[in-house]
Amino acid sequence: MCPSGKGGTMAALLIYDAFQQGNAPAAIVCNRADPILFESTMAIDIPIFDGLAEDALALFKNGQLVSINVEDITI
Repeated sequence: MCPSGKGGTMAALLIYDAFQQGNAPAAIVCNRADPILFESTMAIDIPIFDGLAEDALALFKNGQLVSINVEDITI
């Protein structure tokens, strides 16, 4: 979960490094992703969701179980 992506040249490297170490997120949900965040997640096949009808951070509460597939998020 993140409010938005803030592209920078290190974003892709950090996500890839996390992936290599087995610490990459299963998916990313944010209010508004920037192109660098999209490209980074696409390169290592991490699902990314943005532009939800509601504030992404307000949808989820700490400790909730979330199921994500390529078309849907279930809380």
